[in-house]
Amino acid sequence: MKKNFFQENNFRNNRGYTLLEVVLVMAFTSISFMALYGIFARTIQGDTESQYEIIASNLAQECIERVRNCRDNKVLNNSSWDISSLKSDCASAADSILSFSSGGRDFNTSLSITNDGGEEEEEVVTCTTSWNSFLIGGNRSVTIKSLLTNWQKQGT
Repeated sequence: MKKNFFQENNFRNNRGYTLLEVVLVMAFTSISFMALYGIFARTIQGDTESQYEIIASNLAQECIERVRNCRDNKVLNNSSWDISSLKSDCASAADSILSFSSGGRDFNTSLSITNDGGEEEEEVVTCTTSWNSFLIGGNRSVTIKSLLTNWQKQGT
């Protein structure tokens, strides 16, 4: 009889978890996993947006480089060429990269060649690459400016 009495008491002391405890643990675990998922999703979106910004920066730099290359070729091939014809001669040099698509995003590059009241032998080349951002919900852009001169006439 004593054995049965101890077994019955032991059973009453180890009755397990209540339904309320199980529900609270499940709710806490669910909230924790949802918070972690949100952090991971936001990090991946930020990484993707950074990748798009790098692509846009490279496209804008490529635009500047193509105009610079056109200027250098014109100067080397034609000694009478001057910087004032940069706009008419080299504006089409960047046409092949004015519209570019990568990863489902369209990148548009605009080119502007102006003389901003500076020296006669200087032109400001501005390339702006824009794309539609899914993170911010609007258009983002990268602008690069470069001052190009008629380097051949600088020394004479």
